[in-house]
This record gives sequence, C-alpha cells and structure tokens, in this order.
Amino acid sequence: MQHNTLGSRLEADFIFQVREAWKLPQKYAARHEEIMERFGSIGASPYAQDVAAFSLETTHGTWVAVAFIKPKPPSEKRGIFGNVVFEHMPEVQGRFVGLLPAKVNDGGALH
Repeated sequence: MQHNTLGSRLEADFIFQVREAWKLPQKYAARHEEIMERFGSIGASPYAQDVAAFSLETTHGTWVAVAFIKPKPPSEKRGIFGNVVFEHMPEVQGRFVGLLPAKVNDGGALH
C-alpha cells in the first residue's frame, strides 16, 4: 500500500534517514520484554547502548545500518561512531519504510 508521503510529493529517488536510538547488548536481547516491563523503555534501563540508526530506501530496496555512539571527550554531550556497514533488508516493515512513490526501477546499478 502506497501512502501520500513527502517522498511521493517530492518525486524523490531515494530517502536517507538518520535516527538516534537505544539498543540492548546481544546478551540481553532475549530479555527485551522483561526489561521493557521492568524499566518502561530500553533507554531507561541500565543496559541501553546509544546508537545511530541509518536507513536508505531506493527503488532497488532498503538498506539499514546501526553504529554504536561513543562519547567524544572532553564533551559530555558529543559522540562519535565508527564505520557504518549497510545490510540489504528486503523484509523490513514499519512506519519509516515504503515512503518512496511507486516508481519502476530503471534497472541500473546502485552505487
């Protein structure tokens, strides 16, 4: 189902998003429901890790990446992250995907 989105109104060729988020370390991931119930959110738990979440939606598909944000001393508010590796995620769903207008892929390579 295609929505009347900003991407369709602007006739965009791609949509790139960067969001700040929290992630659980892998060893706590299976306990996410328990952690949500106890603390109310991942961010309020002592296990939360700050991450930058990236997504790139094109007519070729959607790619996502997550990078841990590390403090950048001496600032207490600034952070840095290392290399960002994108993975093709054809099954991804949610409010922040499917924002492009229905366009036919030109068959060209994605660079």
